[in-house]
Amino acid sequence: MAKFAIIGALGAAILLNGATAGFAAAAVDLPARKSGYWEIEMVHGKAGLVPPTIVHTCVDAASDKAMMAMGLSAMKEMCEQTDMQHQGDTYIWDSACDMGIMKTTSHTVMSGDFQSTYTITITGEVSGLSKTPKPSLTTQNAKWLGETCQNGLVPGDIQMDGGPRMNINDMMKTMKD
Repeated sequence: MAKFAIIGALGAAILLNGATAGFAAAAVDLPARKSGYWEIEMVHGKAGLVPPTIVHTCVDAASDKAMMAMGLSAMKEMCEQTDMQHQGDTYIWDSACDMGIMKTTSHTVMSGDFQSTYTITITGEVSGLSKTPKPSLTTQNAKWLGETCQNGLVPGDIQMDGGPRMNINDMMKTMKD
């Protein structure tokens, strides 16, 4: 369950990295994220029960677009239902996805200026991993740390603290091969 939450939260982070390109295709326009170095704190479940996961990412316009394309491609394959809406400064995304043995339903609420901060709250249910469906809750609080990316990150890089670094541009090239 924790592994799914981390993967789901990282997937949401990847999806948001290309906000403008992807949501335009869904007739919902998100404000463009500011290029530079972002920190995303992900809390899985109720705050305080599990230590937060910290993700750092370096974005520019091109890597944002690539991240969104990758996320939307995966979503098209796995999610039979998606509904995206824009209400004021809030973006709402409901989906039902089938990932083989695991099925998910989720309600995602995104808000913020996307220039200095944004928050994503994902509530849902995961079934197929046990006999009874399990509720899930992930909250992401992102903040822009500056124009210059740190720790050797380049545009397109995503790195969980203490974990491997992934680059969306490299992943896209591998998928094409």
